[in-house]
Amino acid sequence: MYFAIASARRGDTNLIMGNIIGAVILPATFVLGLVALIHPIHVNGSQFLVGSRIFLLAAGALFFIFSATSRRIGRVEAVILMLVYVAFLAFAYLTAESGGL
Repeated sequence: MYFAIASARRGDTNLIMGNIIGAVILPATFVLGLVALIHPIHVNGSQFLVGSRIFLLAAGALFFIFSATSRRIGRVEAVILMLVYVAFLAFAYLTAESGGL
């Protein structure tokens, strides 16, 4: 995260994106793979999987639309992306509460 902030101060947007994406993808996939090596993961609840894919596609589409139209992600776009994340968290919580996770 330090390098992303330092890159932002210098205005190096490509380095920012690489650092942020790498900081999210590497730990998530590494931890998931490590857990699966120790004990196989059985996923119950196709409702959660379908919903997760929809949120992933929506966030990706919004990101590419925002970055393609103005060539930058400003505060308004960032708030919209964070709201999509909050909606996903609410969806995951409600799905888990109903036994679908």
